[in-house]
Amino acid sequence: MKNYEIPLHQDEELLESFLDTWPISRIEKMTLEEYTDVDNKYTFTQWVENRTIQLGSIKGRIGSAKFGIYKRKRATPEKNLYSNDTYSWIKYYGERNYDEHEVFESIRGELLRLIQYAQELDLEAIEKHKGFYELFKWKVAFLYSNQSIVPVFKQKLLMQFTEELGMKQTKKVEYAKMHRYLYDHKPPNISVFNFMRKLFYEAGLFDKGKKTKGSTPKSKKERKGTNTLNTDDQLRKGTKATVVTQHHKKIQEQLMVYLKEKYPNAKITFEKNFIDLLLVSDDEVHYYEVKTAQTPEACIKQGLGQLLSYSYFEEQVHNKYKTLKKKIIIFGKWKPKPYDLEFIDYVNNTLNVSFEYLSFEEIS
Repeated sequence: MKNYEIPLHQDEELLESFLDTWPISRIEKMTLEEYTDVDNKYTFTQWVENRTIQLGSIKGRIGSAKFGIYKRKRATPEKNLYSNDTYSWIKYYGERNYDEHEVFESIRGELLRLIQYAQELDLEAIEKHKGFYELFKWKVAFLYSNQSIVPVFKQKLLMQFTEELGMKQTKKVEYAKMHRYLYDHKPPNISVFNFMRKLFYEAGLFDKGKKTKGSTPKSKKERKGTNTLNTDDQLRKGTKATVVTQHHKKIQEQLMVYLKEKYPNAKITFEKNFIDLLLVSDDEVHYYEVKTAQTPEACIKQGLGQLLSYSYFEEQVHNKYKTLKKKIIIFGKWKPKPYDLEFIDYVNNTLNVSFEYLSFEEIS
């Protein structure tokens, strides 16, 4: 492991902690005080800026105005903002009778819309979204993107890193194109977190003694071990919103249409034993898992284990399809690139399974 890298499980534990703390269901009911407050380290904005700084920094000169609204520590409000006695907010939200709660109603709606775009990986919609400053907007989008955005948020660094990787810059700053380009150039064997750190390191912005400038915390508490393991069932808050489920189902339905045309005599079912799509013909059974991550590599990493589990339980536990030829298929949004095809070949040869990746681009 390189001296700038952090074990993936540590990054994922922190991201999971954020998502468990701030699921969609909580944001839908979030109060202004939960969003921003003075001397409270556990507000939503504190989580985004400080508690998840290891996953990418948004600190800078802009200050708290990047959140859309914030509670002031000092009485004197900043210029170019609307303010009342306690709160200040950006002019995008208007005066709103100088009522901070009325302003926050709009901000919460904009935040939910932004998260929807992030979970659908609609980078162009994120770029057009005007409710927040770019730093905060793209950090939130990253946190809800299922690790499908490289956590580099400052315009200058995005332009620098993408240009070093070969992207021609235009006069117009195009965040969506830069984020997509950066992710497309991430090697398949490195996490988005460590790829970000690698970019900082290669640009001379990584200090081995102080960690990556603006991207890792000053200290990290040691996680204590235990002699016993709690095996009781635990109820955990999820992060799926209704709109994301609907987006997933729309893709399932489009895949269903394609499969019915290709296999007119096969039986195709939705969600049988949690399988997104199950296709059974006279001599074959196909297990389909739909994934909406930004790249084929990410889709495969997310879904391959699920498909192997489904196939195992159908055959060994439910005693079905033992005589049929089996195929497991990941269905994603984007066509595979050459290195994705190499990864797919590796999976087939290493696991000795009949595996395929199919994309929405290829069937539409």
